[in-house]
Formats: sequence, C-alpha cells, structure tokens
Amino acid sequence: MEVYENGKALKYDQKKLEDEYGGLGDQKLDLDEFFDFEITEQEFKKHWNEH
Repeated sequence: MEVYENGKALKYDQKKLEDEYGGLGDQKLDLDEFFDFEITEQEFKKHWNEH
C-alpha cells in the first residue's frame, strides 16, 4: 500500500493484483529502505480500511 500526501492511495492484494498505476510486487523488499516510513499494524489496518 502506498499513501500519498494528496490523500490518494494505491493498494493491491490477492483480489486486486494490478491496475493502470502498478501492481502487487513479486520480489522481496529491502525493509531497511523503508525504515523511515514504518507504521504500526494498527495504523496499517486503519489506512487499509479507509482506502
């Protein structure tokens, strides 16, 4: 899931693998690269359900 400053969000799962903007990744992520963007599971669920 990606949430942008303007409020737009992209999210993908097994029900929605891709769209015209991108898609569900198929490679392992380097978590260190996203350290500054880390959120809690509770915050993730809140954002996921909002979008």
